[in-house]
Amino acid sequence: MSLNIRCSRLIRTASLLALSVVLFLLLSWQYIVYTPDYAAFTAYDTRPVSSVTGHTPTDKLVLFRQVKGVGFNNQFQEIILLEHIARAAGRVYVYQDVSWQPRGKNGFAPLGVFSESLVTAPRRSEAQFWAECGDQVQNVTVLPEFDNKVYSSLVKTLREQPARCVHVTDWITRWSYLESDAALRLWPAFRTSVEQFRWSTPLIDAVDRVSEPLGLNRTEHVVAIHVRRGDFSYHCQDLARGRHRFNLWNRLPQLPDPLDVGVPYNATRAIERCYPSLDAIVRKLRDVRAAQTDLDMLYIMHDLSWSSPGTYIFIRQLRLAIQRENRAAGKAGRPLLFTRVVDTSQVKSALWWTESDLAVAVDLELARRARVFIGNGFSSFSSDVAMLRLADGKSEDSIRFW
Repeated sequence: MSLNIRCSRLIRTASLLALSVVLFLLLSWQYIVYTPDYAAFTAYDTRPVSSVTGHTPTDKLVLFRQVKGVGFNNQFQEIILLEHIARAAGRVYVYQDVSWQPRGKNGFAPLGVFSESLVTAPRRSEAQFWAECGDQVQNVTVLPEFDNKVYSSLVKTLREQPARCVHVTDWITRWSYLESDAALRLWPAFRTSVEQFRWSTPLIDAVDRVSEPLGLNRTEHVVAIHVRRGDFSYHCQDLARGRHRFNLWNRLPQLPDPLDVGVPYNATRAIERCYPSLDAIVRKLRDVRAAQTDLDMLYIMHDLSWSSPGTYIFIRQLRLAIQRENRAAGKAGRPLLFTRVVDTSQVKSALWWTESDLAVAVDLELARRARVFIGNGFSSFSSDVAMLRLADGKSEDSIRFW
């Protein structure tokens, strides 16, 4: 191949990459500037309590301090857990807006955009709580030294508290608690709460609409994988230095592929599990595919954003690696690794503009429905998927980790 031809191809490739980056930045800017119209959800959250069927003046309420400024999956994990605590304590959960980082420091999205079950009566919104309770609110604090017993002590406190309106003023779901064995002991009772969880109708409609043209409605043939890159390039090192374990429900003992870092803690092994190489990912896919020969479709869920262009390159490399596996399989007369590969970017492109905020939850539901899920044990997204799949009664063996 002549030097001129190679230079021409390099220039063309660089131009296409530059154009892709520009288009991506323009779309990101448009996403930040133009917010979907949530007026109907806001009106729902600010309705007078007296006008809502299912609300009674004797309902005992609890408003928790919730984490802000983190991703949707961390918030979703916490919301589900706090709603369960409220239920166990015989109180009505008071829901709050979801902190929405993509729209800036003070960005938000109504919880009802994502979930129907978490905002239906007798649950109250935060606005309704303050309008209904006024200054008749009893503040409750959970002392940090009670971390390992936070659930039982808090439920007991909330049950015995005579005040109708209670505000828990400190942060309950601390990382130290979520990484404890005490948190895992909640699972049998917590699972019943998760079984009652429902997404919003708009979200399910979006999932159903995008699934069919992309082939993701063939759930019995789909392997959904969570490939986390972006900030995990350094976050995994921080996790290893802190000797952290898998995220919450990913640590359930019945799940395969547990984190085995030995004693003392093997940081190198932890990083390999947290930030797997391309070869490690392909090996895992090969093993899963060999065990279940009717799995012929791959859905790659990733965290591509303007701040992590390296994710685009990695997903491209993964697609090329799968193509190489397919060529080798074809020559050897073996079944192809996967006959079709789809990724998050294609799903996002299929969503309507008014559904742009739903993308991460759409991925959660698609991973929930897939025949097999392979996730990142250190990720709250993967933990949420494991939680939903187990509550659905899916096999523990269908939940794997890098």
